[in-house]
Amino acid sequence: MKPVIIDAVCSVARHVPIKLDKLELSGTIPAVEGTVIAARISNDKKIYNRLETPNGRQIRMQKGKKYLLVLGNRAAIDGFVGHVPERVAVGDMLQILNLGGLCGICRGGTKRYVGNPFNVKVLGSVMLNGKPANIADYAPVQAAPQVTTQKKLILVFGTSMNSGKTHAACQVIESLTHAGKKVAAAKVTGAGCLKDTLRMHRHGALHTRDLVDTGLASTLTKKDTLHAAMGLINDLSVTDCEYIVIEAGDGIIGNYHGNQVIYAPEFQRKTVLAIGCAHDLTGVWGLRQLSEKHAFRLDLISGPVTDNISGTEYIEDKWQLPTANAKSNITHFRAQIRSLLKM
Repeated sequence: MKPVIIDAVCSVARHVPIKLDKLELSGTIPAVEGTVIAARISNDKKIYNRLETPNGRQIRMQKGKKYLLVLGNRAAIDGFVGHVPERVAVGDMLQILNLGGLCGICRGGTKRYVGNPFNVKVLGSVMLNGKPANIADYAPVQAAPQVTTQKKLILVFGTSMNSGKTHAACQVIESLTHAGKKVAAAKVTGAGCLKDTLRMHRHGALHTRDLVDTGLASTLTKKDTLHAAMGLINDLSVTDCEYIVIEAGDGIIGNYHGNQVIYAPEFQRKTVLAIGCAHDLTGVWGLRQLSEKHAFRLDLISGPVTDNISGTEYIEDKWQLPTANAKSNITHFRAQIRSLLKM
């Protein structure tokens, strides 16, 4: 095929050893999750118009620019919903589904947050070692049949995306780091993107991993997401960290299979602290119901429901659960973490 000059590579393709000066494209495009494709942007946008690159830097995408993207699925309550089509050919129009560079057929979205999607014209698949490149072929971490770690696990989960999970995870990491503890962190479910694990690193996590490290474009997949999560935790276990903070992206109920990790006895047996994040009291009620039904820990409530005493007093008085806000009262949040971990 005719040589193409690429303007940037998306972060989901970060482990694929692509050499842009020797880029080879093919008209054979496997319509499966993880296929790396070249595409040209067909429109401009004013909001949600950035692409995350392999080092985590975000660049503004522009009409006419060419990028390397990855076929994948997404179903975001506050973002786009889309999937890998049954067939992909040169000249087809697809849509970019997330910051990390997933693309597919967009079926809908929450326009007040993300607007309409970028349309992209498919230019071909990226060829490596004689075949179309797929991120699964270059994953540095393998799925595992069980959790072998002896580290102390801290689980952070919530009722939906944007419920305060990453804020809580980062403040847990910083609290432990200030106490002289070594911490690793992982985001085990969601859609491929470096943004959250980079935040964890900035807050003190010495080592980080996410679902893309196991070759998953997202955990909206028929692939085994639980064993992928086990592989991530086992990989972090070879470090000298005492704690591993685990965030399950999206909601505990939802399309990304976060419940598989939270419910798993293999994770629960090694968990020393579990933080549930919610927007409102109904969400907290739901977390409590699921905790009782599936026998998983629920030690602390955080998120927007704890923004003021209307939520915190109800939760503490009615359900005898401690609360702490990881954004508006960091001092109290860190004190609660130290108390619950008996530090």
